[in-house]
Amino acid sequence: MNSPQLTVGLETSGQVGSVAVLRGDDLLGERQIGDSGRRHARTLISELDDLLKSLALAPRSIDHVAVSIGPGSFTGLRVGVVAAKTWGFVTGARLTAVGTFDAVAAALPLDAPRAWIIDDALRGEVFVQEFHAEAGCWKPIDTPRIASLDSWLAATAPGDVVSGPAASKWPEDVAAANLVVAPVSLHRPTATMVARAGLKMARAGQLTDPFTLAPLYIRRSAAEEKLDAQAAAGLMQ
Repeated sequence: MNSPQLTVGLETSGQVGSVAVLRGDDLLGERQIGDSGRRHARTLISELDDLLKSLALAPRSIDHVAVSIGPGSFTGLRVGVVAAKTWGFVTGARLTAVGTFDAVAAALPLDAPRAWIIDDALRGEVFVQEFHAEAGCWKPIDTPRIASLDSWLAATAPGDVVSGPAASKWPEDVAAANLVVAPVSLHRPTATMVARAGLKMARAGQLTDPFTLAPLYIRRSAAEEKLDAQAAAGLMQ
């Protein structure tokens, strides 16, 4: 399979999103989009259009789009996935669905045998995924899951590396477990991380059909949980 020449990376899983363009392995440019998941819907396309114009690139010249699929913001993930699907439908660009935690892990140096990528799931819980260093890269051992903070910490071992959006949220607990926190600059996913991870997947033939591309939701949205609670209350009356 031919390696993509131009890759666009879309990262909209968190409050601060970004877009990036690679030519082969080389970064041509990256821009941040908005300061909240809700703003991604208003700014993603305009920022991406401005970035492409600044690089004298036409949208149809992009032959590969890598998009972050989560875990992350419900609203933000939907915006990024819809943009990627539309691009694939309209231009025929190849797509790769990149796990947000996979992108963060791929950017980490291989300084330890095991790494954990975490994000705040609220309610005293974390979204967490475990990675092991194998054959010069980080390999996922499981899929992202929800765990209590205490149960996750109990599963770690001294010297394990921790990264992800919530890596700095519980410094005392992490320090007590003798974990190594990755540099802050590597905690949050960026479009460049997503683009590089997606490019590696594309070269391995791990492409995603735009018809099946979907966000990775681990927990139902607050609105859905509220409706479930209201329905259950109605049944109990």
